[in-house]
Amino acid sequence: MVLHYDEENDQIVFFSVPASEALALRKNNGSEIPLSEFRAVSPDEAERRVGEGVFHMFDSFAERKTGIRDYAGNFEKDIEAMIAELEAQSTDGDGQILSDLSVLYRDLAMRRKSWDLMKKSEVLTRTAAAAGVESAVHALENWELLENALKRRIDGA
Repeated sequence: MVLHYDEENDQIVFFSVPASEALALRKNNGSEIPLSEFRAVSPDEAERRVGEGVFHMFDSFAERKTGIRDYAGNFEKDIEAMIAELEAQSTDGDGQILSDLSVLYRDLAMRRKSWDLMKKSEVLTRTAAAAGVESAVHALENWELLENALKRRIDGA
């Protein structure tokens, strides 16, 4: 399933697509959350987290916010808290944790229009890729596109 926030028409569009057709999207900076994280909480809490996450993503990257809640306003605080948590866990060099951390730094870099944060994300992504983390390997395949996106954000600021 692909979700699209159509800002112009003020609607969320759901696309049901075969998994094979979504593979290209997954290689381009998708977010992955193991189902075990949702199974570890109540069904109501799992559904709340997914819903909040969807609206959070929409508002974090959209020009026109959904108006449901100030998700974008809490975005940086949430990322900073997750970074602190993962930084504490990353001391053993676990590739998946480093990859997760790199995604957070990349998101923060885009939001703050920061080359320093993007460089930190790249170092973590390269380390995670070297450890065999597939999502990090795919991220590096598109790193130039990510840098170009950041450049456009900075130039448009």
